[in-house]
Amino acid sequence: MITCFTRLWILLPFLLSVTNSFGQPDEACLPPTAKDKLDINHIRTTYHPSAQLWFDQTSPGFEIISPTPGEPPLSLLVAGGLWIAGINPQNNLYTAAHTYHADNSDYWAGPLDLATGTTDYPVCLHFNRLWKVLAAEVASHISDFNDNGVIDGPVPAAVLAWPGRNNPNSFLGNGFELPLDQPLAPFVDRNGNGDYEPMLGDFPKIKGDQALWWVFNDEGGGALHKETNGLALRVEVQALAYAFEGANDDNLSNTTFLEFKIINRRTEKLDSIFASLWTDFDLTYFLDDNFGCIPSDKIAYLYSAEGVQNPDCFNTPQDDCIATPIITVKQLIGPKGESGADVGFSSFITFNNPTWGNPLPSVGTTDPSVDFEYYNYMQGKWKNGQALTYGGDGFNPANPPTNFMFPGNPADSADWSMCSTSLPIYDRRMMINSGPFSLAPGESTTVSYAIFPVFTDDYPCPDITPIVDIGNEIQEVFDGLTAVTNTLGNKETLRFYPNPMHSEGRLVLSDTRHTIQEAILLGADGRVVKNYRHLHTHELVIQRDNLPAGLYFYKILTSDGQWSTGRAVMD
Repeated sequence: MITCFTRLWILLPFLLSVTNSFGQPDEACLPPTAKDKLDINHIRTTYHPSAQLWFDQTSPGFEIISPTPGEPPLSLLVAGGLWIAGINPQNNLYTAAHTYHADNSDYWAGPLDLATGTTDYPVCLHFNRLWKVLAAEVASHISDFNDNGVIDGPVPAAVLAWPGRNNPNSFLGNGFELPLDQPLAPFVDRNGNGDYEPMLGDFPKIKGDQALWWVFNDEGGGALHKETNGLALRVEVQALAYAFEGANDDNLSNTTFLEFKIINRRTEKLDSIFASLWTDFDLTYFLDDNFGCIPSDKIAYLYSAEGVQNPDCFNTPQDDCIATPIITVKQLIGPKGESGADVGFSSFITFNNPTWGNPLPSVGTTDPSVDFEYYNYMQGKWKNGQALTYGGDGFNPANPPTNFMFPGNPADSADWSMCSTSLPIYDRRMMINSGPFSLAPGESTTVSYAIFPVFTDDYPCPDITPIVDIGNEIQEVFDGLTAVTNTLGNKETLRFYPNPMHSEGRLVLSDTRHTIQEAILLGADGRVVKNYRHLHTHELVIQRDNLPAGLYFYKILTSDGQWSTGRAVMD
């Protein structure tokens, strides 16, 4: 008779062949190592082909360029990460998160197989990169095709390598073939066959003047979740970071945008999902961060308790130091709930680094370490499941429960803010949470954020009213982008040129089946600056008159009852 020990001995070589010394399959993915920057405007941000945002162990990952020539940039953010968690029909919890180090992450580069929801080492290795493209490169490619319907010149390298579905040039541009029939980076498909064919005039569908696209997953070929110590959701996340050059618009030139398309690649539905943006700001100094939120505007923000008195600011004498900014994160769109409505900004909470004289981990207000603690924070609870409460440090069960920590204006001593509450000096992090929502197999949802600084010398308790106004302006820009159709049928038929314009611009509708009935020109703040009605034309000349330089949006109504929107710049 073969004993249990003998059976184990027989099986041991097989077990060793499929798992390594860390308990992971041999085909498990390795942490991604690539990185790239958005660097087209005043902000410099670093991204990696995973949920790792900004953090760069060799240099600051989120900086604003100093307005003083010769001065170094100011570091605004240290680290950020996307957290996702959900529950399957058997009530099992699945989690994925990232904080600082790629080696402890729950995410790896690359997409997941459409049928199995898994990946392997070669796929993760191939997608250990980000795709960077300029709007100017896309515009050049479009112009090349539009003049005669043929690509005559060399295709910009970024356009040629764009990982659109079944790109036949992927091996030439990227050094590997894309997974067959895998929907990846978005593109404009001129002939409507579903494949990205740049030589036939297809082009990347991006936002902003510069964009980075990448894709990551939490399955990793069976790799262990070393951040949450949880089980894999089997989600694929397609990410887009973008920025505008922002000429003549200081707010736009200080803004970066983040977009995450979250796809359920499991063969079962995920319920009670939360998606969260975790951040560790450390603005000029890591022990003087004050946080707050404005739930009605889906805004979270950070301001320095020391303000311009912080000697680390730009490493210059205090008198020469520019005003320390309020760093603002605005949620532009949130995940969609069962009814299709945006679930929005569901909660906001901060917690503490336990290694800097903060409360003991057992108190429940410090960094999470296991999956259910991460999930509790994502729901706006403390890590031990205790409800967040209104007032003080938010950890008093005698106070009424709330979903939002420090929602008051710091300038108003009667509001609950970190200015009106005497709290110990801690190294804090913050969570912007959205949920709950569900995803059926293959279903996706998108969440987007804008991050921008608002400069003020109003410290230590600044008035936050200005960030609402700027946030509304940024929302208008974003809404204008998402409303852009610029395509009627399968051909690009609406043009605005020259763009940028100086004295006049022309809106031309080349679709002879329809005419322009109405046109509206709006400023970046959403204010109507020109309105043309009762038209029946294919071409409209827009005179600049005395309009100031900056970003504008145009909207046209065509004779088939469709609205189209686009962006125009006046230099």
